[in-house]
Amino acid sequence: MTLIDPRYLPHILCILIIIGRLSDVVSTFIASRSLKLESNPISQRYGWPFIIIISILLPFLPYITTKGAVVVIVVSFWCSADNTSRIWLIRAVGEKEYSEFISHAMAKSSLSHALVCAYMKSFFIAAIGFSIILLCSKSSEDLVFWFGVGILSIAISNAMTSTYTLKSHFKRMAVR
Repeated sequence: MTLIDPRYLPHILCILIIIGRLSDVVSTFIASRSLKLESNPISQRYGWPFIIIISILLPFLPYITTKGAVVVIVVSFWCSADNTSRIWLIRAVGEKEYSEFISHAMAKSSLSHALVCAYMKSFFIAAIGFSIILLCSKSSEDLVFWFGVGILSIAISNAMTSTYTLKSHFKRMAVR
């Protein structure tokens, strides 16, 4: 049972997706206009047109599946939060200098150390998602369950993008 009349749920989820996607797009743009710092390899490869097209299409998802919409809302707001936590530093030193700082730190570390830390972050995020799923009052019909799935999706995405990003950065540094 929710406070929202079920007839209005898709509309409210649509609005939340619009806010979440706008937040993600704007925070990404502020942090990395060139997408050099973008951790999603698909977004980085296809660029702003791809990001904008996906962001325009996603608000229609609640009219197809409210469960999938909840996952998109969680992921969009989480990405926005993650982006905005770094904006101050990126803006203070510049996108290029921030990237160079990360490269400098990588030169003093190892791929395995970086991956272990990234995977631990994913593990802790997954623990939140699993906890929500396990403590959910109903089965997969409960939208709270899908918040848990959304958080679990973030954990999986973080592990995948961290692996890709870290391996490509460390590989690029080895070539230098």
